[in-house]
Amino acid sequence: MELEKLFCDVDDFCAEFEKSWQEELLSSSERRSTRKFNLC
Repeated sequence: MELEKLFCDVDDFCAEFEKSWQEELLSSSERRSTRKFNLC
């Protein structure tokens, strides 16, 4: 069960990081392809 919680925590972190990263890219006028990644 601990491993599953770890994967979910990492997935939550990645979702927040990707959101912030996309906002930064938009503010710097760069365009990148967007992909959704989910671990659990």
